[in-house]
Amino acid sequence: MNEQELKQSQVDDDEIDLFELMEKIWNRKWFVVIFTAFICFLTIIYLFFIAKPVYEATAIIMPPSADSIQSFNIGREVKDLNLPSLTVNDVFSEFLKMLRMRENIKDFAIHYYIPTLELNVNKDDSNDIIKSFEKNISLSVSTIKELPDAYVLKFKHESPEKAYAILDSFIQETNSKTQDSLLKRNKSEIAGLIQKIENQLNSIIKTDLEEKDAQLVRLEEALEIAKAVELINPMMVYGEGNLDTAIYVDRNLLYMQGTRALEAQIDALKKRTNDEAFIFTQQYLNLKSNLAYYKSLNFNTDNIEVKKLSGDVDSPNTSIKPNKKLILVVVFLLSFMTSMFIILVQDTIDTRKKNNR
Repeated sequence: MNEQELKQSQVDDDEIDLFELMEKIWNRKWFVVIFTAFICFLTIIYLFFIAKPVYEATAIIMPPSADSIQSFNIGREVKDLNLPSLTVNDVFSEFLKMLRMRENIKDFAIHYYIPTLELNVNKDDSNDIIKSFEKNISLSVSTIKELPDAYVLKFKHESPEKAYAILDSFIQETNSKTQDSLLKRNKSEIAGLIQKIENQLNSIIKTDLEEKDAQLVRLEEALEIAKAVELINPMMVYGEGNLDTAIYVDRNLLYMQGTRALEAQIDALKKRTNDEAFIFTQQYLNLKSNLAYYKSLNFNTDNIEVKKLSGDVDSPNTSIKPNKKLILVVVFLLSFMTSMFIILVQDTIDTRKKNNR
């Protein structure tokens, strides 16, 4: 045999004969059947008796209607308030923010979720449970074309009933907290405005009292002059008209009113008990009207919403994990292929042993 024939013989020996391979596998078909059946049997035991199923409750959340957010805008419709009215998107964004807020999730987990577990939980276990709760709840944008502004809130749990109950309670608790937050903000801003108006009124009253004191000084000085010239009754001053004359006397020659009139004015000013009754400026009257309005506001919490649900919270009927059918198919294929691989490896080892003898 020449060198070329020797090389060709070696190549032929190295080539895999598919028919021979199939024959070897067929000869050990019971090994394939038993191995695959055994692995599938263990998988079935795990899936149906060991693995805990996971259920997922779902809720589709949408923005509220315009009519249902009116209580959040009480007092804001007045132009003098200078506070922008809250829109539907503003209110809904606040609700979504509250859903994502870690403090809100942690608070709900501590006060509602952990008590439902009916376990004696220490601080370390509590932290682990809170982290697990955070992982099991998720919020995402809805992919439904008919609901472009909607969001999908999901919660996973081993019990379908608890998955539904916990998700529903989380939505309601977050709804209440959002309502309280928005109403509290509105009340706070209205209270700030009331304080501002009261400060403005107090400033006007203070200015009026200062003017009253200045008027007393002027009247007392005029009284001294009237006494000095012994003018008891008002002196008539002839001019273009009685109105011009009165203004001239009031502003420049108060003493010409006479001692009787001056003493009466001074006595009346000193005995005055309600200075506000003599303030007639339009600014003061407007401020008093606005103050009365803002103090009369009633922040009613009835019929207000920060969100709407598309239907009810979806109670899960089937588990999402584990996917038993898919796992069984994958395990069957892998175990079948593994059994054939074992046969090939064993055959390769046996062949080499024979060749080495």
